Amino acid sequence: MRKCPYCSCECDVAEVFCPKCGREMPAPYETAQTEDDGYDQGDFANPLPVRGAQPKLVDIATVPPEELAEITQQLANAGLAFVMHPDPQMPGFRDYVAQLGGVHILVREEDAPVAWQVLDRVQVPVTEQTILSGAEIIIGDTSFNPGTLVLARGKVLEILNFAMPDPENGAQYLDLSGHIIAAGYIDVHLHGLQGTDATGATAEQFISLAQTAAQYGLTGIVPTTYACPVATMAATLAAFRTAQASEYSGARLLGLHLESSFISPEYSGAQPKEFIFTPDSAEGVQLRALLADYADVVKIVTLAPEMPGAIELTEELVALGIIVSLGHSGADYDTSIAAIEAGATMATHLFNRMPALHHRTPGLLGAALERDEIFAEFISDGQHLHPAIISIIITAKGGERCVMISDALPITGSNDGPATFAGENVITRDGAGYTATGKLLGSATAIDGGLRYLVETVGWDLGEALAMTSATPAAAINRPDLGRLQQGATADLVVLNQELTPVLTIVEGVVVFDGRQ
Repeated sequence: MRKCPYCSCECDVAEVFCPKCGREMPAPYETAQTEDDGYDQGDFANPLPVRGAQPKLVDIATVPPEELAEITQQLANAGLAFVMHPDPQMPGFRDYVAQLGGVHILVREEDAPVAWQVLDRVQVPVTEQTILSGAEIIIGDTSFNPGTLVLARGKVLEILNFAMPDPENGAQYLDLSGHIIAAGYIDVHLHGLQGTDATGATAEQFISLAQTAAQYGLTGIVPTTYACPVATMAATLAAFRTAQASEYSGARLLGLHLESSFISPEYSGAQPKEFIFTPDSAEGVQLRALLADYADVVKIVTLAPEMPGAIELTEELVALGIIVSLGHSGADYDTSIAAIEAGATMATHLFNRMPALHHRTPGLLGAALERDEIFAEFISDGQHLHPAIISIIITAKGGERCVMISDALPITGSNDGPATFAGENVITRDGAGYTATGKLLGSATAIDGGLRYLVETVGWDLGEALAMTSATPAAAINRPDLGRLQQGATADLVVLNQELTPVLTIVEGVVVFDGRQ
């Protein structure tokens, strides 16, 4: 036994924290010195270690005595050091607990997130839990087959490396044997689905788009607009803000992507040239003011860095918290680097609507491939990029910087016949949208089809392919709380069959699409 140097409580030699006052105990060979003694430098250095600052403790819960044994056992099983106040061994423990309302459990501040997860597992009633059992669970390059996920209160409580039988204790139980569970898809670049166009959409249409997106395994979307009049953009932004604040069942509306107006007319593709503005033009100034007013809902702006005032605009948008993506551009390498230095962090559909890579003039493409700051979008539909080019992009950037997008047009998933996009008649052919003259407008392949193409045709590893549709896009839009399948993470999930077709989509623990037969 030894005494705590702060409160004189008798402690076991192996105690890390004093059971009474909660302070960290010095190691047996250390003194309890809390200040510099003046002899810790040079020839007069103190041979014994000097105690540093006390670790900050966090009160994670107040627990009734009858629950104490189970909870402390679970904390110990998780390898967490903890302090109980008051100490159950102290005289008058019961009376003191009655005054405090329970036993306070304290852990180091850095251990608090894990400790709260342990408490969730112990304290959440089984009737609030959902058990997904028997599927292959894919987490990056790791998989459990079969495995089990336990969900509750919108979070992943447990990931188990075995199939759990139905405990028949009131928990919702789903047998998903033969399926695959992964983090839900996030598409940061889609113009529409099944007849709904993001440009000019009403709040109801945005909600419909979010609900439709869930059918494709999407748990989060960033609807994407094209160049349009400022008044149309203002109405679109207002409608999106209303939709985002509404209650609905579907994919998360994570913000808007404006692939519009501040791009190069020469590389505009299907974008209407009459609505492409320079940042300092009258319309450009109006649009910039609009972006400032709607900075809470604008997630990404695509711009061409060679446009007059584009570097200053990049700095302005970044200061507003808006992500700048470089694209629809003929910028040279130095200009592209200047935009990256100004804060641009994405590149819009790499290789498409920009000059090809040249060994003496690398341009925007070379800058995007070279710089680690850049998250590179790529379209995986079999039409926009050759499979070898997709492999080159991923090999050059690494999966953690590659964002698979759909670039889906409103005709995607629709069998209603002829359609228009940005004023052009759209013909769907081989998973993409074309004009009557054969110009490629965009994709008609949703994100789930892109994943299948990436795995089955390009030949990419399923785990890494899934990460490029979830964790990487989440990181690209500064949402590290999404796109991950791990204990304590938000329960945004997709369940696939063996053909990699989504059959179940879950957002924050709630089923928003069920396509099982």
